[in-house]
Amino acid sequence: WRRGIVVFMMIIILWLEPAGVHNTIINNTRLLLLVLFFVFIIYSLSRFIRRSKTVSIRVILVAINIYLLMGISFGNLALLLNWFYPAAYTFPPNIQEPAFVDFVYFSFVTMSTVGYGDFLPAIRQSQMLAYITAITGQLYVAIIMAIIVGKYLAHSEKKSPDEQF
Repeated sequence: WRRGIVVFMMIIILWLEPAGVHNTIINNTRLLLLVLFFVFIIYSLSRFIRRSKTVSIRVILVAINIYLLMGISFGNLALLLNWFYPAAYTFPPNIQEPAFVDFVYFSFVTMSTVGYGDFLPAIRQSQMLAYITAITGQLYVAIIMAIIVGKYLAHSEKKSPDEQF
């Protein structure tokens, strides 16, 4: 029933903006609920990977989807932080009014630890979010690769020598 209440609140909040209701609190709540929704989906998909016995294309696609959802979630958090602290980030000269896409770009660049340096966290709160984003991105890749390789090796050891080739 908790999921039903959250989904109902999401639907109401998502429909308020197209209905003409523009409010900062509603926008912030919408972003926060989206992040919570994505965290729930990431958790559910992680359980799928953990419970799978073998490595299949579904497991690989789920692992990719988790990484993409993490990037979108961190982008939402960065946008939310920028709304609370308008000076949280310094933007390149070509970005006058930052949009959601800019924050998703920042989160994926940070998660992959590429760090182009064009979009910078300027205050402690945004720097902390960047740290968490980078560490989470790197740990996810390392851990998910270990899990997938472990499942693959465990399954290949169970096959007879004739089946391996």
